[in-house]
Amino acid sequence: MIVPTAGAALLITWQTRHIKSELLHNIAVVFWICANAYWMLTEFYSKDDSLRYYAVIPFSLGLIVIAYYYIGNFEKKYFKSKNSTL
Repeated sequence: MIVPTAGAALLITWQTRHIKSELLHNIAVVFWICANAYWMLTEFYSKDDSLRYYAVIPFSLGLIVIAYYYIGNFEKKYFKSKNSTL
C-alpha cells in the first residue's frame, strides 16, 4: 500500500506545482507519507527498535515546509498592513 499512496501523493503534488500554497502543503504530505512508510517498514521488518526513530527526519521536514509557508504568509500580511498604515 506504500507505493500507491506515495504515487498518488506525488501525482497530486506535481499537478498542483503552480499554486504555491497547494504545492507546499502537498510536499509536506509527501514527507509525512514517507515518514509513516519508513516507520511501518521498520516496525514490521527490523528487530532494532532504534531505527524507527529516524522517521522523525521526514516528519520534521514536513513541519519545516508548513512552517515556512505560514511564517512567510504571516510576515507578508504583517508588513503589508504595517506599511499601509504609515
